[in-house]
Amino acid sequence: IAVAGAGAGRVERFDPQGRALGSWTFAEPPPACLETGTLDAVSLGFDSQGALYVAYNLLAEGQAPGLWWAKFGDQGHLLWAHALSGLFARHLAVGPGDRIYIECIDRLYQFDAEGAPVAEYPVTPLLISSLRFWGERFALLVEPANYLEMGWQAPRLMVYDSPEQRE
Repeated sequence: IAVAGAGAGRVERFDPQGRALGSWTFAEPPPACLETGTLDAVSLGFDSQGALYVAYNLLAEGQAPGLWWAKFGDQGHLLWAHALSGLFARHLAVGPGDRIYIECIDRLYQFDAEGAPVAEYPVTPLLISSLRFWGERFALLVEPANYLEMGWQAPRLMVYDSPEQRE
C-alpha cells in the first residue's frame, strides 16, 4: 500500500497488515496543493509490473507551480522524473496497456510506461475529484460547479470509451 499526501515529498509504504515499510522520496521541497472541491496534491498509480507513478506540483517563489511526474521501480528506485506543461497536475491513472493518464486543469496527457508522450487532449476546467479506469473505460467523478444553489450536491460520474469521446 502506498500513501502520499499534501506537504510531503515522499511516498510512505505499508504492508497489508499496516506495518510501515519505509518511504520513497520524490520531491524536494514538498509539493504544492490546490484546494478546490477537493484537496488536489499528489496522485499515485501502479502499473501491471509494480512500478509506481507519481504526479505532483512544485512551487518556486514568484512563479507558477511546476508540474512533474516520476516513475519508481518496484523496489523503490527513482527511474526518472519529467516536467509537464499546463496548469496544475491533479490526477494520475494507469489504464489498459499500462498507459499513464495525467489530468491537469487545462489538459489530459497520455504517456506510455517509459514516459513517452502518446497524446494530449484539451479539457474544460472542471472540478474533477477522481480519475480512474473501470476495465477498459475511462471515468471521471466531477464535482458540481453550481454556486447559485447552496447545500450539498451529488457529483457526476462521466464515463468514456476513450479520452477522445464521451459515452
